[in-house]
Amino acid sequence: MVFISIEYFIETGYQSEYIIISEKKIDLSEVDFKKLKVKDLKKILSDWDQDQACKGCSEKSDFVRAVKELMPKHAPEAYKKLKEREEL
Repeated sequence: MVFISIEYFIETGYQSEYIIISEKKIDLSEVDFKKLKVKDLKKILSDWDQDQACKGCSEKSDFVRAVKELMPKHAPEAYKKLKEREEL
């Protein structure tokens, strides 16, 4: 097992690459909700400042439902496109 110090990441610039990977952008107009991870669904709700919208959620379907319910308010264009494709 190999351990790498945080200093190595900072000195070599890997820290910024990690941030880019961990903050991937999700195009809600093209997304397949079945393929998203719960972590991504939580991130969407967090970005919308709606962490409390899914307070008692325990299943992935609960998070998907919460995101879809909030889409008209926070992502109207994406909501419209998904509605046209009949995915909502």
